[in-house]
Amino acid sequence: MKRLTSEISSTHQTVLICGASAYLACMDEKLASPAKRELTALTPEELSRVNQRFKASFTSGWYMGHTRRWLMRTSETTRTLRTIARSAGWETEP
Repeated sequence: MKRLTSEISSTHQTVLICGASAYLACMDEKLASPAKRELTALTPEELSRVNQRFKASFTSGWYMGHTRRWLMRTSETTRTLRTIARSAGWETEP
């Protein structure tokens, strides 16, 4: 927890949680049915919990699932990553 907290800056606005182990670290509870949650936005309650646990000020977040599975759903992954980029204020190509 200490190492993860030290990596979070006050300028970080978006958190991506990649995998069930990362979810456990961020939420302090196991994620039921992780495959069903892949590529979905965190709920307001989850985002609040992450912010409390890490003393952060994220304004958005997503549960991405395990990164090796992103290639199994490339079109949906691409759409989600573009949504995340827009949310974070990063420029994206159409």
